[in-house]
Amino acid sequence: MTGYPPLTLAQVYDALSYYHEHKAEIESEIAADEEALAWVTKRSAG
Repeated sequence: MTGYPPLTLAQVYDALSYYHEHKAEIESEIAADEEALAWVTKRSAG
């Protein structure tokens, strides 16, 4: 991971904890982003 500062174990744990506490919200945002990308890709190819 050149160019990224090293993460501490505590930072990794915090990120994983946040994900598990907000999983539904995060998954919903990812799905919305994927739908938007598919729409843009389809329009660009057409």
